[in-house]
Amino acid sequence: MDEVTDAGKGAYVFIDSDDGAGLPFGARFDENMDVAALDVRARMTLPWYLLMHEFHGEEYSENPDEVEPQHLGPNDAMIYHQYLVACDEELVNGTDEIEFGATFTDPFSLVEKSEEGTFTIEGLLAASANQLLKGDAIVTYAEALKRIDVASKDEPEDAIAICEAAREKVAAAAETLDDPELEEIVELLGMLKETLGGVAR
Repeated sequence: MDEVTDAGKGAYVFIDSDDGAGLPFGARFDENMDVAALDVRARMTLPWYLLMHEFHGEEYSENPDEVEPQHLGPNDAMIYHQYLVACDEELVNGTDEIEFGATFTDPFSLVEKSEEGTFTIEGLLAASANQLLKGDAIVTYAEALKRIDVASKDEPEDAIAICEAAREKVAAAAETLDDPELEEIVELLGMLKETLGGVAR
């Protein structure tokens, strides 16, 4: 399915019950079946002293031609999650700017469009962190799934601990943000923990 969705630049949905079909074919039908933007690419230009220490997302490169563009549906979102470090903290200046940009094709007119924005470091740090908190929770979930997949083969108790730690972190974010999507992830992690517990026995 990964290969199919990469070829189509979309996503796939796993449905494990009749009840589970309600969301993708009900409230989320438009975002699963419609396209709001074609060939989306995001770009960020950092001050020279900031380095990307860790990246979570589809892919990145300093050469835009090496990044596969994505299609987005209505109300869709992409996580652009990075850990940045300064090569020397004394160089950091709050008034220095970070530039963001996105290019995409309008699916109706097929006209290429772009959006740009420039923000100071101090302005970004002072802004609401709600989306950052949500993105961090989703990354925690995704990274935990990868670690659980490896640990469950030989160390099921470790897999359970990884699952519970992720569940607690996502639950804290869900409570802070009162976010139903994060609450759904908490429920999934709880079910996974129960399954892992059965395997461990």
